[in-house]
Amino acid sequence: MLKSNKGVTLLSLVVYVIVLMIVIALLSNFSGYFFKNVNLIAIKEASDEQYTRFLAYVAKDVNQNDINFVKTSSNNEECYIIFKFENNKEHQYIYKNKTIYYLDKNKVKKIALCDNVDSCDFNYNDSIKALTLNVNINNKEYSKNFNVIL
Repeated sequence: MLKSNKGVTLLSLVVYVIVLMIVIALLSNFSGYFFKNVNLIAIKEASDEQYTRFLAYVAKDVNQNDINFVKTSSNNEECYIIFKFENNKEHQYIYKNKTIYYLDKNKVKKIALCDNVDSCDFNYNDSIKALTLNVNINNKEYSKNFNVIL
């Protein structure tokens, strides 16, 4: 009488392990590619969020009715915008060490608005009362024009 072989042989065990290793290698390769792309998208979204936050602060200052004075510098190493108001408040936006900071001189408040800023250009044209902002964050260009009412 013949015995039935219902067990796992050494050959079949080796085949199962090899197939399992191939499947795990493929899954890790696909997941690595997926997460690399997710990180790139997160960096781009972070740039958009930072620029939007920066614009919100600048728009709030530009839209105030009591602006007395606006000054800008467009030197790429040290860009800044200074808003002075009738009640002696002073708000500054300063580009330094690849970061744009918001400074409130009266409250001695310093907030980092944008990180990883590659370049910036702030320009105020006094004759047409226009403020132009050009910022490059994580190799993404942003530009905005504001009309300033003094």
